[in-house]
Amino acid sequence: MATHYYPYADPDLPITDFTYGDWLVLGRGPETLKRGDREAMYVVMEDYDVVMKVGGVLHLITVPKGMTTDMASVPKAFRSIVGRIGPHLEACIVHDWLYIAWQLQDRMPTRADHKFANRVLYAGAKAAGCNWVTRTALKLAMEAPMFSWCVFKGRDKNLFVEEIR
Repeated sequence: MATHYYPYADPDLPITDFTYGDWLVLGRGPETLKRGDREAMYVVMEDYDVVMKVGGVLHLITVPKGMTTDMASVPKAFRSIVGRIGPHLEACIVHDWLYIAWQLQDRMPTRADHKFANRVLYAGAKAAGCNWVTRTALKLAMEAPMFSWCVFKGRDKNLFVEEIR
């Protein structure tokens, strides 16, 4: 398995100048992939970079090739406001990476990493041109007591499709 760097930063510093560096390339295999008890129907086919400034310092996040994803994890009740795909998709894929990266660091999840992941999602959605309603819905979902933190701190299986890596 590849070695992964620590992608998190101080969650209380401002995130500015968020840019998408690559095309997001997703693939779908002939079998339904599972990540734990959730379907992860797609695979990131190429490393995917985003760059931002965190507290004025350049910060690169690379979503690794082979990572499984369910795209945007939006409950059915809210899909009329925020669909599973749309201009927020790339931000959601980065958010997925930040929700699992701690598992590859041989460490425990922290509230600070969780907060940073959620702030990156919001900054990425804004950079993608998502409207205020979409950004606010994403933010409220990520700040929902229990739900978001419970998903973040849970250990997933099948994080990667190894033959693609």
